[in-house]
Amino acid sequence: MQFWTIVVVPAESRDAVAAITRLMEPYDIERSVAARKEYVPHEELDLLVEVYGPYGLNHDDVDAVVAALEEDTGFVCGHDEGGIWYMTTDNPQGHWDGWRLRSLQDDSWPATAALPEHLYPAAIVTPDGLWHDLEARWDLSDEQAMAVQARAAELLAQYPSHLAVALHCHS
Repeated sequence: MQFWTIVVVPAESRDAVAAITRLMEPYDIERSVAARKEYVPHEELDLLVEVYGPYGLNHDDVDAVVAALEEDTGFVCGHDEGGIWYMTTDNPQGHWDGWRLRSLQDDSWPATAALPEHLYPAAIVTPDGLWHDLEARWDLSDEQAMAVQARAAELLAQYPSHLAVALHCHS
């Protein structure tokens, strides 16, 4: 999926690209984090049982479901009172696996200025490092597009001495 993200950096930043890189880093999908337990949603378990059902797998045999999940994913899996889980080092905050800044000069503007026409960001990363999901997608209705731009303008207005920089992201 491709989407736009606006990163807010201080206008006097000596190296805006380094500031952008630092602010975007925690949201890299490919960034490994400490191993943790992640519970498998029921819908995914239903799909697993549907695929392996013809081979005798059923929901009642939890150990067999765990074994099938381990074989299917390659992850260490198990179960406890919370359900069936797997161990992962995937970044739970990950939103992108690539981003591109075409031109700092052309793709940045004072944060309090109007957003460029037809820019509907999916997220804004503020100087405090927070990712604000605006839920913008390519198929927005006119009403949704106006709401995204209004929310973006509201967030950006909080940073009068900063630049807003548009990044083209991929996930």
